[in-house]
Amino acid sequence: MKLRLGYIRLCDAAPLVVACTLGLFADEKLRVELIALSSWAEVRDRLITGDVQASHCLAGIPLAAQAGLFGPNADLATAFTLNHFGNALTLSPALAAAGGELQEIARQRRAQGRPLTLAAVFPVAKHQYELRHWLVTQGLDPETDVRMVVTPPPLVAAALRRGNLDGFCVGEPWSTRAILEGSGVAVATSRSLGLPGTEKVLAVRSDWLEDPAHAALLRALHRATQWLAEPLNRVAATELLAPYLGRPPEELLPALTGRFSTHANAEAQPIDDFVRFHGINSPEPAHALWYLEQMQAAGQLPHQLPLEDIVQRAFRPDIHQRVLGTR
Repeated sequence: MKLRLGYIRLCDAAPLVVACTLGLFADEKLRVELIALSSWAEVRDRLITGDVQASHCLAGIPLAAQAGLFGPNADLATAFTLNHFGNALTLSPALAAAGGELQEIARQRRAQGRPLTLAAVFPVAKHQYELRHWLVTQGLDPETDVRMVVTPPPLVAAALRRGNLDGFCVGEPWSTRAILEGSGVAVATSRSLGLPGTEKVLAVRSDWLEDPAHAALLRALHRATQWLAEPLNRVAATELLAPYLGRPPEELLPALTGRFSTHANAEAQPIDDFVRFHGINSPEPAHALWYLEQMQAAGQLPHQLPLEDIVQRAFRPDIHQRVLGTR
């Protein structure tokens, strides 16, 4: 069977690329075309219209779809978590060096009519909530002290370099791209923020959850995440990913090996599970509930919605269990 699978050019698309390049999809009698999409909005739209059968996707998208944020025809769900963690929060070197003066700089910039501009990759992305969490820890109000914008992952490093952004929260390798260029300094990672880990999922239309081809996808992706659990395979994965992401393998090494440099010429520091692919693949309802609560706190969802019902429709550990058992 021929399937079209979407992905964004990010390191955490690794399970899809590994399953494709190592023949794991083929082992399940699937013919898979991986399609690079330009933004998370395009991922959402192509899933809703059925132009792709499944996609590498922000965990917040199927949740927001089931909450009604994308209209009545947006019926999306997931039965497979692709990864936990994997993001970095990166600022311009001048802003990163401000330290305790960050509040004063934000106040001055706001008074001048040019507030600090920080980007996340989609309104209901975990990056949005990680960025808001970090701002609060710095004594800043994300609603009034800064300007929050949305920028697709492959565009953030160039926007920071040009001065269109003062910082961003994004998945790899785009913080590393800014760091190697000398235009960015990472001040936090999703691993360091202490928030729930669920990041990307395999999203599908709900009416496709029970399709045998979906079960075959889950089996192949499970094997891919097992392969990625081996440290030596992480280095090999950079070579597999490079042509799909359009970036050289050395830019992918920090995320996949967990040796991450926060700024240019800095010695790489080991970060355990900078991005984790295996052992976390069954959707976690508690994490889904956290996402929905963040949407409410950000004013994206009304407070009277039945959150538990939304979680049950969007996150399907029951299907994961049925297909993969306890694996």
